[in-house]
Amino acid sequence: MVFNKVVLIMQYITTTLANTLANTLVSTRIPKSSKKKIRLSSARKLLIIQPQMIGDTLVTLPTVHAIKQHNPSLQIDIITSNESLELCKLIPWINKKFIFPPSASLGKLIKDIRQENYDVIIDFQFTYISWFRLLLSPLSNAPIRLHGKRGGFRGLFPTHEFTWKRLPEPEQFMEAAKIMGIENKPTLIVEYQQKDNLWAQSNFKSPYIIIHANNKNPEKRYTGEGFAQVADELSKKGYTILFTGAEPDKTYVKKICLRMKKPSIDLCGKTTLSQFIALIKHAHLLVAVDTSAVHIAAATNTPTIALYGPTNPEFWYPYNKKCQVALHADPCCKPWFEDDFNKLVYFEKCKLGKNICIRRIPPSQIISIASKLLKKKKILK
Repeated sequence: MVFNKVVLIMQYITTTLANTLANTLVSTRIPKSSKKKIRLSSARKLLIIQPQMIGDTLVTLPTVHAIKQHNPSLQIDIITSNESLELCKLIPWINKKFIFPPSASLGKLIKDIRQENYDVIIDFQFTYISWFRLLLSPLSNAPIRLHGKRGGFRGLFPTHEFTWKRLPEPEQFMEAAKIMGIENKPTLIVEYQQKDNLWAQSNFKSPYIIIHANNKNPEKRYTGEGFAQVADELSKKGYTILFTGAEPDKTYVKKICLRMKKPSIDLCGKTTLSQFIALIKHAHLLVAVDTSAVHIAAATNTPTIALYGPTNPEFWYPYNKKCQVALHADPCCKPWFEDDFNKLVYFEKCKLGKNICIRRIPPSQIISIASKLLKKKKILK
C-alpha cells in the first residue's frame, strides 16, 4: 500500500517535470504550419503510436480505418503493447506491429522505426505515460509528426497538433483525421476469425449472457455479491450465464460462482481474443465493468450494461446506442466531469477509496436495465 502511494507520488513529480520541459521545447520548435491540413496523397507509410490496452487501441481504430479508406495504398504500421498485439494481428489492413516497451532495447526499436522511413506518424498519447514513449516520434525522422494536445500536455517536437475536446474517445481521436481532411463519423470495428465464430455458435447454442466481472484496477471492481445476485436473476429468465476473463480473473470469478444459487460456466483463461470477440458477438447481453469487453460489445452491436465507478463516462462510455452505463445516482467521483479534463495523468481512483462509487450501484438497477435491453432485443428479432 505504501509502495503504491510512493509510485503515484513519483509519477506525479515526473509528470510535472516532463510537462514543463515538453511545453518549453514545443513552444520554441512547433512550426507555424502546424495548423495546416496534412496531405496524404503522396504518403507511402504511416506509423500509429498507441501502445495501450485493448480498449484504448480499439477506440483508435475507427480513425486509422478512415485514413486507410481515404488512401488505400498507404501502408499502416503500429507501435502497440503486448496486451493489444493479438487485437492488431486480427486487423488485415495493419501491416507491421512493433512492441512497446520493446523486448530488446529502445535503441533497436528506434533504429527499426528510422529504417522504415515513415512519411507520417500519429501519436495518440494524451497523458504522460512514459518518457521513453515520448521519444519515439521525434527520433523517428518522419517529416510529419501529428501529436495530441490536451490541457498542459504536449508531445515532443510535433509538426502538427490536434486538440483534446470534450468528446467521446472515438470522436476525439477522429480529430486527428480531420487534420488530413477526413470528416468521417467514427464506427467501432473489430475483427475475429471465422473458425472462432463457428466455435462460438456450435459450443453455445442456447441463449446466453456474458458477465465480465474483473478488472486489474480494484477501484473498478463491482461486488461479488452483487454480481451473483444479478447472475441468478438473469439465469431465472432462461439464459445461460458465461463468465469471461483472463487466467488471473479465475479466483475472483470462482468466488462469485460460489455465491450463486444457479449454475454458470466459467471461461476465464479458456478463450483466445478472437473467440472472446465471437462470444460477445452472439451474446444476448454483456454485463461488464470498465474493460475492453464493453468496447468490443459496442463494436459487435451487442446490448451491454457497463458498470462505471471512477472512470469518466463522458469520454469512455461504450460507443453504441445499445450500450448503457450504470452509475450510482450520486457517485462520489462525480467531480471527474470537471476536474479530470486537464489532468496530465489519470489515476482512476475512487475519491473515497475502496471502490465505493461502483459498489453503490444496486443490483436491482442492473437487473432492471438488463430486463429492458433483453425485451428490446426480443422485439427486434
